[in-house]
Amino acid sequence: MIFINFVENYEKLSDDEIISAINSGEYELFKVIINRYSSVILYYVNKYCFESIKEDATQEAIFALWSAVKSFDASRSSFNTFASLCIKRSVLSSIKANNLKRSIPAELLSSINELEIPDVNSPEKILIDRENYKTLTDTIEVKL
Repeated sequence: MIFINFVENYEKLSDDEIISAINSGEYELFKVIINRYSSVILYYVNKYCFESIKEDATQEAIFALWSAVKSFDASRSSFNTFASLCIKRSVLSSIKANNLKRSIPAELLSSINELEIPDVNSPEKILIDRENYKTLTDTIEVKL
């Protein structure tokens, strides 16, 4: 209920005014922008995404909306056009990223618990490396 009252207080302001206020430090007004552009986000998510990635794509779209607010230049386009383009691109990027994850063959994937990582900083290894280094430098001195 508080959110609805908060939004109603700012619904008469234009996008440009709200964006200017957000960029001046009034970050709570981003809720108003999310409320205004939620239908655009849902449109692109529902249009392009499978059910399994809709939540991730929605989060990416909200982040894209935040980036649009922070990088908007009123001299180049309207915010509506710019935000819609940013949202659409983020949704499409989410789909591409999801498709890349799926295209990795299962035999190339392994559990992190199955990996054996050699201990390159063990005392024995350090001692052997020092002895090898000493042998190498001695050999170089003899050859020169």
